[in-house]
Formats: sequence, C-alpha cells, structure tokens
Amino acid sequence: MTGSVVMTLAAPLQAWGGPAVSSAHRPTDSVPSLSGVTGLIANALGHSRSHRLDDLAAAQMHVRSDRPGRRIRDFHTVGTGATICNGCGRAKRASAKKCGSCGGTDWHTDGVPKAESLDDKNRSKGRLVHSTDAVAGDRWYLSDAAFTVVWTPAPDGLPAAAVAEALCRPARPLYLGRRSCPPGYPVLLGVTHLPPDDVLTAVPLLRDPPESDDPGGYFADVVNAAEAAGSSPLLVSVQHQIDTPQPGASARNDVPVTFDPARRWHYHHSRWTLTESLDLSSAGCAGRGRPAHVARREALAQINTASRPAGAPD
Repeated sequence: MTGSVVMTLAAPLQAWGGPAVSSAHRPTDSVPSLSGVTGLIANALGHSRSHRLDDLAAAQMHVRSDRPGRRIRDFHTVGTGATICNGCGRAKRASAKKCGSCGGTDWHTDGVPKAESLDDKNRSKGRLVHSTDAVAGDRWYLSDAAFTVVWTPAPDGLPAAAVAEALCRPARPLYLGRRSCPPGYPVLLGVTHLPPDDVLTAVPLLRDPPESDDPGGYFADVVNAAEAAGSSPLLVSVQHQIDTPQPGASARNDVPVTFDPARRWHYHHSRWTLTESLDLSSAGCAGRGRPAHVARREALAQINTASRPAGAPD
C-alpha cells in the first residue's frame, strides 16, 4: 500500500462547487469534492492551471463530516460595466472616442470577461474581452463546517509523502474551494498506511462534545432525537463519503484531467454515501482550536505506532 494522506478541512467558510445552473449562481456540495481536494493538492505543489494531473489521477478519497456546517448565500455583483481609460483610470462615456481627461484612446470595461477571452488568439495576447454589463449572482458557502479526509493516491501516482510535504510547505497559499476561503486549521494531519475506515474510526471528531455544546449547536438535533427514542446521546450519526463502485453508489464527473479554463474536463467516478452511528465514548470529540488539532495528530500517530510491526523503522 502506498500510504494515505490524512487532512483536516475546516474553516469559517468553504465551498465545493456543485453542478451550476449558470455562471451567476454557484452552489456548493455538502462535502469536499474529489476535484476540489485534487485542486488543493495541485495548488500546494505549485502546478499551473494548464498542468495535466496525471500524477494525481485515479486517487481515492474518504470523507467524514465532523461538523456539517450550514449553507449560507452571498449575493454580490461583479463589475459595473463602466468604460475605464487605461491612461488615467477615469471613467468615460462609451460613445466617446477619446478620454475627456487625458485624451487617451486606450480603454477597457470593468465588466465580466466573456467566453471569447479563452480563444487561442486572445489567450496568446493575454487579452480579456469584457462585457459592458454588471453581473449579479449568488455564491453559496458552507459555514463553520469541518471534515476529516483520507486521500489515497494511485499506486503509480505521486507518493503520499510527497503530497504531505507539499501540504506542509505549500508553493502557494491554500484555500478550501475558493480563494476567499483560507483554512482555519493546518491542512495536513499526517500520513498513514492503515485502511481509511480504521483512521476515520479512531481519529476524534473536530467538534465539541454534546454536554458542552450550546443549545443551538450541531448536537442539539442528535440529543433531542436520542432523548425522544430513549437511547444514549453518546451515539451520533456521522456521514461518510466513500469512493467505491459498490451498488447504490452515484456516478459523478469529479476526477479532473486539467484545470485549464479553456479545456477543463473530468472523468467520472463512483461515490457512496454512508451514514453510521459513532460512539462518542470511544471515538470522542477533540473540541476546537489548536488543542483539538494536536489531539487529533496524536491519535493518528498512536494508531500508526500500534499497527507498525515490531522492529520496523519509524
């Protein structure tokens, strides 16, 4: 086994693009997508958008939802459609041939780039073809969500140790889905050779325990349901997303070949959603903040040590 990279994806805001109705309305998935996590790793490695992702292809990913978060909508506008002089930076009338301030004839609009910007002729000149209208749209985000991810490279792909090194010392700043979503915790939790199910069972949840959670917190619905059923509130339903061709899995076009905007396309893979009850008395809750991150790293190190054969090197 080549090993797996264990990651923490948690932040005040994160967004994992789901199927978009239009460029103005961008939803988010409820869990990190394989394409989004691959993009996170490619960014850490310093890959450009035109770089082929052969070394990251055919990876497997298991996701545990520690805190599902809440979806929030951000309404915003892009561009004003104003015609701007490149000489002095002042707005001018679109019908005027020269700028009334400096007499310049070089101008642009600050609207949204059109699809023509991706044509080879315009791309080679670094030219953006803008619309003259402002675009209003919605961007959806996950607020205060947290996920534990086990990312396993293909046998002939980039080794897990190399990915872990890149996440520890990224070539560029990391973000969770969109540039406005920096991670709230160190992304790298560690490297393991254990099966993903064993890791996701042993590493504590990145959330507060039920007895210390606020009344409107994430455990409120679980505790209320448990009390109504007469069972222990220490059992919490945790959702897992697993890459597997198992019957009942859904096919998704989520395996990126390249992130080049002009030639972006994906292969499909199978994702299976599993909801299971996790006993908090054994797995536990790590809480939040730096102590929680340290506790989770120590838990991963302990299960790695316990599974290592006697006399094996560290």
